Amino acid sequence: IGISGMSLDSVMTMVSQLVPRGENEGRTRLTATMLLTSPIVLHGLELSPTSMQTDFDLVTSGGDQVTETMAAADPREMSGWRLAIDHQPLWLRRLGESWWVEVLPEAKTIYLSFSAYPPEAEFRQRSLELGRLLDASESQRLVIDLRRNGGGDFTLFRNVLLPVLEGRRALVVYALIGPGTFSAAMVNALDLRNELNATLVGEPTGARPNSYSEHGDFVLPNSGLRVSYSTRQYRFGADSAEAVDPDRRQPEALRPRRRA
Repeated sequence: IGISGMSLDSVMTMVSQLVPRGENEGRTRLTATMLLTSPIVLHGLELSPTSMQTDFDLVTSGGDQVTETMAAADPREMSGWRLAIDHQPLWLRRLGESWWVEVLPEAKTIYLSFSAYPPEAEFRQRSLELGRLLDASESQRLVIDLRRNGGGDFTLFRNVLLPVLEGRRALVVYALIGPGTFSAAMVNALDLRNELNATLVGEPTGARPNSYSEHGDFVLPNSGLRVSYSTRQYRFGADSAEAVDPDRRQPEALRPRRRA
């Protein structure tokens, strides 16, 4: 509920000032939340006396408010860590994999966690395997989870995976989206809606439908600093659109809930 005696609302207001404002509020919130896992950022914001430990204000399952001083962890030693929840939802069970599939026979549903683009040859192979699995399992629904997908080559999705799904018109498709759905993944969600009549479920995407992309870069000759810049503007929606909105809004279940 707080860090070093400061409420989370105040902490988020402060850390959000560190986030470049190139997209929308959902993306700002997500990036700010990620920054709060950095002990260096917490120390720089004067929320911790050193960069090695921080006080976190917590509410226990019994409703008691406590303060715990936690030391910074070495990222190289976190492979054995697990999420601090009793029952892991399906989408959090294989966080280290960019593309994986689970068949839910009782629901006649296939769940596809698509959190990153694999190399093109692998993407093509996995798309064909998904089509065969859809036929063999006689599933009636496909759920594509794009909530952690930061983008890639949207033309690859259009030219490879979309035709596989278009050949199975009886399939009911859902796409899960949120502020982590960014860049090409945002376009994927729109393509699924427009081409397959998919239902988008979740929260607004972290990317605007109209934005700049396709970066180039160069090195400044004197300082040696590398400069990245956009080379193209894409337009996939109305000029005023801040995000791709879901058809069914479902806030993230793991988001902390406020207590009186």
